[in-house]
Amino acid sequence: MAYKKKIVLSIMVTCCISLSNCKKDINEDNSSPQETENILTKDTLKFDTYIVFWNTSYERIVYKKGSNANSWNLDNAWYKFDSNGSYKLCIPFFNWNHQALWELSDENKTLRTWDTATTFNQTANILKLSKDTIEWVNPESKVFCRLLPK
Repeated sequence: MAYKKKIVLSIMVTCCISLSNCKKDINEDNSSPQETENILTKDTLKFDTYIVFWNTSYERIVYKKGSNANSWNLDNAWYKFDSNGSYKLCIPFFNWNHQALWELSDENKTLRTWDTATTFNQTANILKLSKDTIEWVNPESKVFCRLLPK
């Protein structure tokens, strides 16, 4: 059970927070900060791709939507970011439901999430943030995540 919690925490940390500094793809339409926030909060976001050990020699795709070779089932997993600064993450595969807080910083290139009850803090670098695709990477845990609107 403790191992399962660590995996789920790693997913949340990785997917939730540490987004990269790829300036070209962020806000491709040169949206204002409010429009950028609206991209995150408009829809429930579903997993498309989840990669562990991202950009290393051990890189492994553990989930790709539609693949039969997934080691994790994230078909029914989702994020919902709310405009009040809270978010929900649901990963049925790990029996995980989590609520915490979020904010964008560094000219909307960084997504920070934190949980005041557990001192769970994460930062993700946003690689791409458009109305069709959200990608981020957690440089600390080496996890890449691509989310699509539901």
